Amino acid sequence: LTLSEQQVAVARLALLLRTLEIDDAVLPAILDWLDADSETRFPNGAEDDYYMRQSPPYRAANRAFADVSELRLVRGIDAKTYEKLRKFVTVLPMTTPINLNTAPIEVLMSLSPAFDRSTAEMIEQTRRVRPLRSVAELLALPMVAGRPVVSEGLAVNSQYFNLRMQVRSGDSPFTARALLARPG
Repeated sequence: LTLSEQQVAVARLALLLRTLEIDDAVLPAILDWLDADSETRFPNGAEDDYYMRQSPPYRAANRAFADVSELRLVRGIDAKTYEKLRKFVTVLPMTTPINLNTAPIEVLMSLSPAFDRSTAEMIEQTRRVRPLRSVAELLALPMVAGRPVVSEGLAVNSQYFNLRMQVRSGDSPFTARALLARPG
């Protein structure tokens, strides 16, 4: 069985929602927000016909997210759900693998339906001793070996880095963020 990059990403998002105890009924609406068509996924999807009935009315993006905060516009994503999810998702200019050496425990749990918190914590402890040097090294770990894990979309390094800055001058705080890219 060969899965497309998109199928793997959707499966991992579904597992992340489960890990974060977010109702997976939001998944069809997220996918509708991203896809280019105006066909509503059943059940719980949402396209322009749903969003145009909101106050104020707006349209589904039908494209990739421009910013993580855009999730707040998606059907079923309330403030509580957004706060749970925003720490574990990002928006980048291109499809980017998950860095196994920096992924939070919750993201590690989304790599396989066979990964529970205990497994993810053991992976984290292993990489603290020595960072993983390859995806194959993850797959060979005793707590992982023999479990179903799709290796596509995984890496042991990062191309993008989020820089957050906070400067205070007297009583005036200034906060900025920048996305840094490492070429090649």
